[in-house]
Amino acid sequence: PKQFIHVDNKPLIIHTMEAFQHHPSIDAILIVTLPAWTEVIKAYANQFNITKLRWICRGGGDRTGIYL
Repeated sequence: PKQFIHVDNKPLIIHTMEAFQHHPSIDAILIVTLPAWTEVIKAYANQFNITKLRWICRGGGDRTGIYL
């Protein structure tokens, strides 16, 4: 997936999460992804110290909804 392509030695998803991590008005981050990528996101969040990541939900089968 495009969000995992590396730009400047880190995945695009981390660039996005870092913007949310450093924004003072954002308290928590929720990521919606395919189940196969859940552990990868957790590992990246840990590696890049994304402490505001609270939830990772799997995306809907038809890309129009999420499962909580």
